[in-house]
Amino acid sequence: DFEIRKARFRTTSTSSHLVTIKIDGISARAEEVGFWMRAHSGLFRLADEGITSFALDEKGLDIHLDVEIAKDRMESILSLKAVRVNVHKLDYTLRKSKFSWVAWLVKPILRPIVRKVMEKQIATAIADALHTANRELLYARERLRATRIANPNDLVTFFKAIAARLQPEEDPDVYTRVGIAQPGKGVFKGKYAPGSVVKLWNEEAAHAEERIQDGSEVRGWRNDVFNLLTV
Repeated sequence: DFEIRKARFRTTSTSSHLVTIKIDGISARAEEVGFWMRAHSGLFRLADEGITSFALDEKGLDIHLDVEIAKDRMESILSLKAVRVNVHKLDYTLRKSKFSWVAWLVKPILRPIVRKVMEKQIATAIADALHTANRELLYARERLRATRIANPNDLVTFFKAIAARLQPEEDPDVYTRVGIAQPGKGVFKGKYAPGSVVKLWNEEAAHAEERIQDGSEVRGWRNDVFNLLTV
C-alpha cells in the first residue's frame, strides 16, 4: 500500500507491504523417543518416563502467515496480521510409562485436543518469533544510526557496534535441555531416558578399565590355534 497525503505544511507519503507466506505439507515423524520428566507447580507434582512415537500424515502441517512490512514506522517494522496453523492428522503412541494405558484409553478424545493445542502452541511460537525479530530489527536500526553518528575509524569496529545486542535473561523457573549426553550437573545429572544408548556407552566405558586389567593378567585373545608348527 502506498499513500500520499497533503499535510498542513507539506506533502507526505507512507508505504507498507503485506506479504502472505504459505508453507503447506510439513510432515514429521519420530519413533522410539525416550523421555524423562519431572514437573511441579505448588502442591501438584508430576514424574514420569517412557518412550513415545508420533507422526503426521502425508498432508502434514500447514502454516499461513500475513506479515506487514513497514520500514518507515518508528515502533514496528514487522507486524503479524494473522497466523493460521492446521494439523491435518496426528497419531501417537506411548509405552513404558505410568500413563500408557490412560493414553490408549482416551486416545480418541485426547488426540483432537492435542492437535488443537499443538496448533495453538505453534501459532504462539510464530507470533513470539516475529515479535522478537521486529524488536531486533528496531534495535539494529538504532544501532546503525548511532554507529554512523559515532563514525568509527575502522570497518571492524563499525560491524561490532551494529552486531552488539543485549542478551535477555533466562527464565529462572524453567530449565530445559536437549542433548545427547547428560551434562553431569543440574537436575539432569545422572538421568537417562529409557532405552538410552548413551547410558549403555557410559556403562561400557566404566567397565573398560576393569576389563583391561583382567586382560593383562591372562594371555588375552591368543591361543594355541595361532601357533606355527615347524618341523
